[in-house]
Amino acid sequence: MKRFALYVALIAAFLVLSSGAAIADTLLQYTLTGPDSYTASWTLSQTPTVITSVPDTGPITVIGEGYFEAEATDFTVNGSTPDNQDLAFFLEDQLGGVITTPNFSTLNFYGPQLFSGPLDSPTMLTSGTTPFVLDIGDGTNAYSLTVSDAVATPEPSSLLLLGLGIAGLALVTRRRAIS
Repeated sequence: MKRFALYVALIAAFLVLSSGAAIADTLLQYTLTGPDSYTASWTLSQTPTVITSVPDTGPITVIGEGYFEAEATDFTVNGSTPDNQDLAFFLEDQLGGVITTPNFSTLNFYGPQLFSGPLDSPTMLTSGTTPFVLDIGDGTNAYSLTVSDAVATPEPSSLLLLGLGIAGLALVTRRRAIS
């Protein structure tokens, strides 16, 4: 019985630690603010699943290349949820920034490239203490994009496994104290 309880505790501890590794794919919280109380926010994985990517063929000749699309979650603009939550992130030489697709009017901002790595497997950047500066093509640089780690909420199954691990350890400790 002691060994069984010890094995249960070890397995539960392993599963809890491995579920923590699953959360290691960091979620990033994006907050965009600007004039006239404009606000937009969304959540995106630091290593997002790319829906589509369009390679860059050189300096800007045709708008619509040098970007990838990914689906955001918890997307709001001025308190409302847009119909489509797909975002396109552009390379620096394609004016950088982020837009909603296919309806560009929901969100359409130029600025720095917000990711590193290739278009088919990007890694999103965080803004650190200095927000990214974006504009709507008018050169005002009036919009501020802050990118930070979103708070990861553990799944109920992770909490259950943690509880089982603690109970198993308590059982083994009690059995050792009795014998």
